[in-house]
Amino acid sequence: MTTMPRVPKDRVYLDKQVDITDFKFDHKVATVFDDMVVRSVPFYVEIQRMVRELTTDFAAPDTSIYDLGCSTGTTFLSLNDAVDPSVRFVGIDSSSEMLEECERKFKEGGLERPYELRCADLNRGIAIDNASVAIMLLTLQFIRPLYREKLIADIFRGLSANGCLIIVEKVLAE
Repeated sequence: MTTMPRVPKDRVYLDKQVDITDFKFDHKVATVFDDMVVRSVPFYVEIQRMVRELTTDFAAPDTSIYDLGCSTGTTFLSLNDAVDPSVRFVGIDSSSEMLEECERKFKEGGLERPYELRCADLNRGIAIDNASVAIMLLTLQFIRPLYREKLIADIFRGLSANGCLIIVEKVLAE
């Protein structure tokens, strides 16, 4: 059984910033990301629950689940005991630091199923194969609008016959 690893507290912006720079998913953020996202995304825990529920409806034995923008692997850890053990996890993220934290959490959490972690820029497209589920949880907003249609088409080509793409995004509303 997979256990959820410890979650260090986010103190990244506790001190006054002298130089204001673009937000980066670097080591400093990766180590506290789980705390950061729970506090900054409304209903994040509920979103994770709904993604788990939808994924279990579509995940098929001997296929893969792709998490595009997998960050620290929280979604995979929540799915581990909910899907068939033959289902392979493929996590893709553009931050090597996030993937290092993901790998640490998988080891600490006792993940034993087949998995692959890839560092890749989704703006350049993606090769997906035999996916019963592809997940984009708060990821599409980081893809340049110019490349979004191609990315969705790449995902569609890699889905199995009854596969699904789960997209969760923040939206602006009046």
